[in-house]
Amino acid sequence: MTNKSAEDAQKFLASIVEHAEDAIIGCTPDGTIESWNQAAEKLFGYGSQEIIGENILVLAPEDEAASVNAIIQRMKRGEAVHPFDGSGVTKDGRRIEISCSASPVKDADGKFTGVAAILRDISDRRRADEARALLAAVVEYSEEGIIAVSLDKRVLSWNRGAQAIYGFSAEDILGKSVFSTIIPPERVEEYNGFFARVLAGETLVQFESERHHKDGRRVEVSLTYCPIKNPKGEVIGVSAIVRDITRAKATQQALREANENYRALIQTIPDVIWLIDSNDRIKFLSPNTEKVFGYSVEECYARGVPILFESVHPDEAQQVLRAFKLFFEEDAPFDMEFRLRRKDGEWRWVHNRAIQTFEKDGLRYASGLLTDITQRKAAEESLRESEQRCRLLFERNLAGVFRCSQVGSFLDCNDAGAKILGYASRDDLIGRSVMDVFFDPADKATSDQRMAQYGTASNQELFMRRKDGSAVWVMANTTMVPGATGTEIEGTFLDITLLKQAEEQMRLAKEAAESANRAKSEFLANMSHEIRTPMNGVIGMIDLALDTNLTPEQRDYLSTVRSSAGALLEIINDILDFSKIEARKLELERVSFSVKEVVRATVKEFAVQARNKQLSLQCDFSADLPDTVIGDPGRLRQIMMNLVGNALKFTNQGEIMVRVQQLQDNSLQFSVSDTGIGISADKQKTIFEAFIQADTSSTRHYGGTGLGLAIVSQLVALMQGRIWLQSKPGDGSTFYFTARFGLATAIPATEETQPREERTAAAPSRKLHILVADDNLVNLRLARSLLAKQGHSVVTVGSGREALAALEQRNFDLVLMDVQMPDMDGFEATKVIRAQERISRKHLPIVAMTAHAMIGDRERCVAAGMDAYVTKPVDANKLFDAIADAVHKDAASNAAQSENTPPPAPMPNRIDLDR
Repeated sequence: MTNKSAEDAQKFLASIVEHAEDAIIGCTPDGTIESWNQAAEKLFGYGSQEIIGENILVLAPEDEAASVNAIIQRMKRGEAVHPFDGSGVTKDGRRIEISCSASPVKDADGKFTGVAAILRDISDRRRADEARALLAAVVEYSEEGIIAVSLDKRVLSWNRGAQAIYGFSAEDILGKSVFSTIIPPERVEEYNGFFARVLAGETLVQFESERHHKDGRRVEVSLTYCPIKNPKGEVIGVSAIVRDITRAKATQQALREANENYRALIQTIPDVIWLIDSNDRIKFLSPNTEKVFGYSVEECYARGVPILFESVHPDEAQQVLRAFKLFFEEDAPFDMEFRLRRKDGEWRWVHNRAIQTFEKDGLRYASGLLTDITQRKAAEESLRESEQRCRLLFERNLAGVFRCSQVGSFLDCNDAGAKILGYASRDDLIGRSVMDVFFDPADKATSDQRMAQYGTASNQELFMRRKDGSAVWVMANTTMVPGATGTEIEGTFLDITLLKQAEEQMRLAKEAAESANRAKSEFLANMSHEIRTPMNGVIGMIDLALDTNLTPEQRDYLSTVRSSAGALLEIINDILDFSKIEARKLELERVSFSVKEVVRATVKEFAVQARNKQLSLQCDFSADLPDTVIGDPGRLRQIMMNLVGNALKFTNQGEIMVRVQQLQDNSLQFSVSDTGIGISADKQKTIFEAFIQADTSSTRHYGGTGLGLAIVSQLVALMQGRIWLQSKPGDGSTFYFTARFGLATAIPATEETQPREERTAAAPSRKLHILVADDNLVNLRLARSLLAKQGHSVVTVGSGREALAALEQRNFDLVLMDVQMPDMDGFEATKVIRAQERISRKHLPIVAMTAHAMIGDRERCVAAGMDAYVTKPVDANKLFDAIADAVHKDAASNAAQSENTPPPAPMPNRIDLDR
């Protein structure tokens, strides 16, 4: 190559270097700059004249100077230096990012003669890289889910926000179909439609939908879909920005409900809510304004604040306006009650109070509440009037009214209460201790205990001390109530001193009456004994006489006497029955019996009398009547005997009909109808009272004590029934009564359940050796005769002591023991006999034969150890039954004892009592 060609080549090369886009710098091995192109001047700001001859380190930051020296030294050693990025410093001191490629410069001999460096400004690229890195970080750590989906609907990118929203990690979901992970089945069609629209180039902004969470629950989300395009503008995927709006939706719902509640509250709140500004404009009024003011809300808005204050009552207007001005301008409290005139002219009481003031946009605002208190004011006025009336009632009450503290001092009292307690006036009593009016502190303690337990105490009878020390009885009603001093006690009390005195007098009178009643009972008992004892002799001897050979005239006389004696005995029995019922000591038996049989047998006893009077006597029983009931057949027979007997007594022609039927409530109804003289209406009301007869003049004509129906009435009541009658004078009468009996499933009564008076006399299978103890010679003679006719041998004694002596001398099979005897009565004698038997282990049957027939006499005999009880006058059949029963029970007892003990030695007086 010629020199010219070489020179031209050098110039061409220099031109390329000079105009290159990259800065090209040449320097010596020690780093002195020898060449500097335009790009270097542009990059660093130094002109070639300024920089050539300077060390290259002037272009390096201080912290990278060592690195630059190291690179130069490596090139001196012939080591390769790869392109690297670093920093440079411009003339004006700016730090720039550069990419550097350094190459060694050698001569023709290969000697290292310098360094050629090519530098490029990479600040923009570095900033772009940092921006991309920042963008990636923003995407990754965004709280919103940012997702990219391929055209085949598979997940391409998944940031941490998506993981937080859906619960799936990137490892869980990248590459998987969105349908198998987060799209609910019912949302597939929706998703496909949106996906197609985005692929067509549309961007869908913030639409709401639902997606699956990893744990299975549903997540409400807000979605923005947009297409992902390549540099050619082709859609290659879809990006989604996801926001979890579950809480936001809940918050919206809560806010919506709160707004609805607020609106409902505003609509229904009784207060008027107001907001006004300093320009006298009404900014808000609640809807019930019209109810209070009578003006519509629109009218109030149009007229402004003056409409609220022009309606104030003239007596209060200035005070209200002044107070509101102080509130609005100086924040002074505004809380007032005053009257407002409604649009219709009605005056209403209102309570207006301000809540707050505040400033906004240069205006001052005030808000508050206004309440219609007309009803409350009316109630307060009514209460005031009521309290006034109560106070007047309190002060004018004739009863004592008081209030005291719980510690026990009078706080208030009316004058009546003070005077009951002996004080001149209430002022004299108020302030005193409650203990001043009690005699006994225990009375107050008892009252306080009741108050503490129940909070109230009613009808307490208290013995109180008057001021002068005298006593007064009061009846108090007290209650614990809250009061100014804490819990207080208030109540009323009445002076019941006169009542207590009357009660004491009644108590004394009652005791006197009870004493008189006891005396009457004792008198009846004694009279019963004294009458029955001779009656026993009379009737017994007549029966014995009638059992002998008599002339017809003698038999007629004795029969008449026997009938009279029987009538007298019936009177005595009626008096005793009435006495028992009056003392409420009559008890009914409960045995099984046939109602039909008892009624038939009772009516049959009157057949002869009815035939003699040529009367028809019939019975009629309903088909549903039970065969057997449980009750007292003897008392039923007594009722029927009285009613049928009365019907016969007062009927001279016609018929008597007895009917029995069962009622719906299972009680039985009995009726006795006759065609007799009848009973007047005025007498029907009193006929069941004691000693009353339908016609007092009939006593002589028909006889009777007037006790029969009174006894019947009481017996019916004991049977849980009632008795009444229907009658007309001259047209007959019908007596009705009901009775309740227990139902029995057993067959009709056997001998054990039949009334005693219906049994036939039973006798032991062998003759007995009997001891009779009685102080009455007639009774002894009668008993000996009756027993002798039965084949029994009899020994008689006149007292209990003689009976004991007789028992020591010989053995007896049974003792007939009178109760009332001189020297030693039957009770004492029986106790001695039973005491001796505890040693001998032998039992002697004892039958009480007494004229005592009052309530409790049978029990006293049994308690004394007697085996049976027979009253005088003695009925022979009853006597023989009692003897048989006593001997039979004794035999049964001995047989039972023999089963549990060794057989005793043979007893000569043991009797076989099989019947």
